[in-house]
Amino acid sequence: MKKLILALGVLIGLSITGNSQIYMGQAGKASFSSHAPLEDIYAESNVCTAAINTKSNDISVKLKITTLKMENSLQQEHLNEKYLESHKFPYASFKGKIEGDIDWTKDGVYDVKVNGNLLIHGVGRARTLDAKITIEKGQISAKAAFEVTVKEHEVEIPKLVFQKVAEVVQVEIDIPLEPYQKKGK
Repeated sequence: MKKLILALGVLIGLSITGNSQIYMGQAGKASFSSHAPLEDIYAESNVCTAAINTKSNDISVKLKITTLKMENSLQQEHLNEKYLESHKFPYASFKGKIEGDIDWTKDGVYDVKVNGNLLIHGVGRARTLDAKITIEKGQISAKAAFEVTVKEHEVEIPKLVFQKVAEVVQVEIDIPLEPYQKKGK
C-alpha cells in the first residue's frame, strides 16, 4: 500500500495528459557516501521511486529518508534524528525536466541534463544534473551521480564531529522504469 501511495504521489507530481506515456519505477537504488578524514559513511535504499513523462520530459524522483540503510546502526540513528531529521522531513525529492534529444521509441544511451528542484531536509535548491537515460526493449533506466553540499540544505554538522562527516556528500541514483498501465487497459 505504501508503494502505491508513493507511486500515486509521483504521478500527481507530473502533469499527465491522455496522449503522454508515463514510465514508473519503484525499486530504484539511491545511495550517498561521505568521505571525511576520520570516517567514511555510506547509506543505500532500494525503494527509490520515479516517474518520467516522455511527452513533456518531466521527471520526478522521491526517496523516503528512513529507507536509507547503513551498516552502523548508530550512524543510521544519527542520520535520521540529528542530521536529516526524518521525523520532520520524511522525503527527499527531485522534480524537473530532462533536456536533450531523446527518441523515447529507440533503444540507446542518452547523456542528458536535468534541470529542476532538489529538496532535502525541507530545503529546495535549483539544480542542473548530468544524467544518463538508457532505453532498451521498451524499458527505461535513469542514472545520475552528483554532489550535495549539506550546508545548502541547512543540514547542521556539529563542530565536534566535523572530521567524521563531510561537508559534501556524493549521491548516486539508478532507477529502472517500466511503462505505466492504468488498470482496465
